[in-house]
Amino acid sequence: MECHDAGATPPATLAEFTLGSGSTQDFYDVSLVDGYNLQMIVEVNGGSGNCVTTGCVDDLNRWCPTELRVDGGGGCRSACDAFGSPEYCCKGAFGTPETCRPTAYAQWSKHSSVNFMPSTILQAKPKAIVVT
Repeated sequence: MECHDAGATPPATLAEFTLGSGSTQDFYDVSLVDGYNLQMIVEVNGGSGNCVTTGCVDDLNRWCPTELRVDGGGGCRSACDAFGSPEYCCKGAFGTPETCRPTAYAQWSKHSSVNFMPSTILQAKPKAIVVT
């Protein structure tokens, strides 16, 4: 894994963390907002709060719709990245929680997951976090 910059070139499976921010909880999630390129599990152990494992355990590339596939394999683009339309990017008239609704393309990511909640940021105060 290379971490030279803040961010990645899509498609990229994304893990997000806010740790030790002074809150009694840490925040974490696994997101496919930038597409999918590898399996990822975030496992939280010990501590307090709702320590829930989340992520994708299967190779989602095999479920990727043809129009989202990266040439040569190895990734599945998000509908926003592939089409750039406001309804897929939750922008403009689709920029509120009421108007930004899951599309058919969001369903492909649900084929194989562990507590995968694409719109939920999980909270816990774990003693250990393991990302695989």
